Amino acid sequence: MPTPGTPVYNPYDFANPVENKSLFIGRRDELLELNYYLDHARTAPRPIHAVILGRRASGKTSLMNMAQESATAKGYCIVRVNLNDSDAQSSLGFLFRLYDAILTSAVTAGLYGGPLSQTFASYLALVNAFDHDPSKDPRFPLLFPVQYALAMQKGNTDRPVAETTYTTDLIRIAKDLSRPILLLIDEASVLANSKLQLQLIRNLFMTLHNYMLIMAGLPDLIATIDEVFSPVVRQLKKITIAQFKTIEETRSLVTIPLESIGIAPEKMFDFNESLRDIHDLTGGRPYEIQLVCHTMYRRV
Repeated sequence: MPTPGTPVYNPYDFANPVENKSLFIGRRDELLELNYYLDHARTAPRPIHAVILGRRASGKTSLMNMAQESATAKGYCIVRVNLNDSDAQSSLGFLFRLYDAILTSAVTAGLYGGPLSQTFASYLALVNAFDHDPSKDPRFPLLFPVQYALAMQKGNTDRPVAETTYTTDLIRIAKDLSRPILLLIDEASVLANSKLQLQLIRNLFMTLHNYMLIMAGLPDLIATIDEVFSPVVRQLKKITIAQFKTIEETRSLVTIPLESIGIAPEKMFDFNESLRDIHDLTGGRPYEIQLVCHTMYRRV
């Protein structure tokens, strides 16, 4: 138990995805599946990518966080992108967001001399000031930033992206980094009405070695994915998450946060009655379980 008089925070965090593996409850089968495909992607000629589907606050981002932790332990370079509505409007802007996240993560991991190198400074000048002057750094090793800078200089924001140039750069980044790369795309539902962006993802990432893609979005994303990736089962592994099906999962979500701050759960709950009430009231939805428990803890 905590020392009497010592302030103890409310351990039921309903407002944020889970980042601490010790507080991640359930989803065992889903995480095992993601781990299998992470292992597969490190050695197979072509990876099998995944899409996590679920309602809002169902735990998609928490599951993605756990996949990220596993991938880090397996030696992946982690790239994280949270999409917003503007990413569905411009193909050039969308692909630049992915590219910038990939390159920045690789450079942060030590590629091309790291984030303080002249090479990365040249890249920043290209993509932020559209400053294209080969005499400043003629050894700049990548092509897409130059294409992007020239298009932006001329205001050609709708210019089609040269896919060969883009994939050549991605291949080189992975080869020079000598590590597999995991690209995590959260809030992918903004692409539900943007077949073009999903087609670009399919064309650019489905055949790349040393890259694995995990997207997360609402169930409405699947209709567009099915159309673009048909047959979807060959190119993407669908992982659907829903409410907890067993009361034991609810029990773990009630007890483990208390134990993490040194409080014995039986001191707070009557598990003969309260647990069933919580499970039935929330329908086993993790967000609502956390919210109910947060409120009960606050009152106690």
